[in-house]
Amino acid sequence: MVPLPMTIIAADQGDELHPEIIADDGIASSLTEPKACQEIRDALPDSTPAERQRFLASRSGNSVAAIVKLTNYLDWRREHCKHDSTDNYDAWESTCRQAILMSKDETAHNDTKLPCVLFVHEFNDATSTPRRCIQVLPPRVDTSLANHSTYALAIAIYLDRVLDRDSDEKVTLAIDVRVGKGWANISAFKLLPFIKATTKLVSELYPERLERYLGAVKPFLDKETAGKVFLIPGPAGADAGLPETIQDVLDRDLIEKLEKMRHDCQV
Repeated sequence: MVPLPMTIIAADQGDELHPEIIADDGIASSLTEPKACQEIRDALPDSTPAERQRFLASRSGNSVAAIVKLTNYLDWRREHCKHDSTDNYDAWESTCRQAILMSKDETAHNDTKLPCVLFVHEFNDATSTPRRCIQVLPPRVDTSLANHSTYALAIAIYLDRVLDRDSDEKVTLAIDVRVGKGWANISAFKLLPFIKATTKLVSELYPERLERYLGAVKPFLDKETAGKVFLIPGPAGADAGLPETIQDVLDRDLIEKLEKMRHDCQV
């Protein structure tokens, strides 16, 4: 079986959202908002215009189904997301403390510092449009410190920090399963619960957010997202480089950033 060191989940440049007219009181006007979005706004006034359109699109225009899905997200967000830092590492540590607390993980303690498993990179696409890529390094997951569901929850909470609720931004998600020096490097089989839990949370909480997805996780994704997956086969050792075929999917500048971060994280 050929190792699959990286998976890229991808998408288009971002669907154009229906414009809304903002009145002096800050309330979106219904003059240009689709009727289905108006129904969602009436049911969930705390939701943002971008959220209403993203969740509606994820439910193929069914406003009732979109309301159910968006309600679940807003309830989850109120319960789990209490942000107090914007620095990458400080934010990760704060996110992990929140995830440990909310998950009631008996493996972890409140002061447990989990290895950072995701990193955010900025880059310009082929049209020089600013984009972002979220790099996830599953081999850094150490299940002796916390269980896989706690790491998955931490990633979901962290994404809430970096994704603007008022934006229709779509990101590239790159999952790199190559092992690293000084990492836990648990077997790929034991990583499956983490990958499955992470992709499930991302799909449920952040629909219409993925532009490209790199990773061997296609079976765990919804049908629409699975269609955006790029599998990049190659060696998965600590010293293994990325195969040249990845240049067909990602810009060289972004590839260099991903490789530098992976290198810097190794002991």
